[in-house]
Amino acid sequence: MSGGGGSTVQKAEPSDIQAPYLSNMYSSAQQLYDAGPMQFYPNRLTALPSAEQLQGEDLARLTALGGQSTIAGAAIPAAQFQLAGPANLMNNPYLAGATEAALRPLFTQTQGLLQQARRDATGAGQLGSDRQAILEGNVIGNYLQRAGDVTAQMYGQAYQDALKTQTAALSQLPTVMSSVMTPSQSLMQLGGLETQRAQQAINDARARFEFEQQAPQVALQNYANIVGTNMLPGTQTTTAGDPLLDPAGALVGGGAGYLGGSMVAGATAGSTLGVPGMVAGAIIGGLLAG
Repeated sequence: MSGGGGSTVQKAEPSDIQAPYLSNMYSSAQQLYDAGPMQFYPNRLTALPSAEQLQGEDLARLTALGGQSTIAGAAIPAAQFQLAGPANLMNNPYLAGATEAALRPLFTQTQGLLQQARRDATGAGQLGSDRQAILEGNVIGNYLQRAGDVTAQMYGQAYQDALKTQTAALSQLPTVMSSVMTPSQSLMQLGGLETQRAQQAINDARARFEFEQQAPQVALQNYANIVGTNMLPGTQTTTAGDPLLDPAGALVGGGAGYLGGSMVAGATAGSTLGVPGMVAGAIIGGLLAG
């Protein structure tokens, strides 16, 4: 409340118990701010590949450019051979040799029959006769028929075997190529485990570093939660205005004091006269005050 140029100031202060802790909290916060931002983890963030992993990668590269490329290149001619059919069998020298070997006993037997027919014709005096020609024709025809059957059977069986072999080879290509990659894959898996183990150690060290960086701030936050959250009842101070700056207030206060003092003095003076004297004394005091 104020009158004229004076004023009344009310000030609330924290409790004497809580005040030093609040001051310490803000001082610590200022120190943390002045220290600057937290540091980033200074060491490596990712583990380097292990020697086994690098060796496995090199072996896989060599395999892909070597054995795998060779097998993949062989798959195309194999498919072409399968699509070509009997044409490849006719150009197979091994099959031709095997067929010739199978026909050789048959040919030898036919030669013997022809010689026997000539001897019989000579003994009967029919050499060069039609009967001899018919007999020799039957022998040769029988040979050609049997030779054709043997050749067709051998080539047909060879063709079926070639198809089965090529089909089986094509079906085994994924397995063969996978087995070629097995050593390199094993090395890369082993190297990957070692790299993962090294990465785990880096993650642990980084987590410990970041914990140490954040520990002061977390501690200050916990401290502030305890100190600053629940405010204890403090002290309220009221300061009146300066009388020299408030003449009206001083005059009223002074007049009231003088009036009170005069009335008390008059009442005291008349107290010796009893009740009438007290009334008279009060009146006198009022007049004096006026």
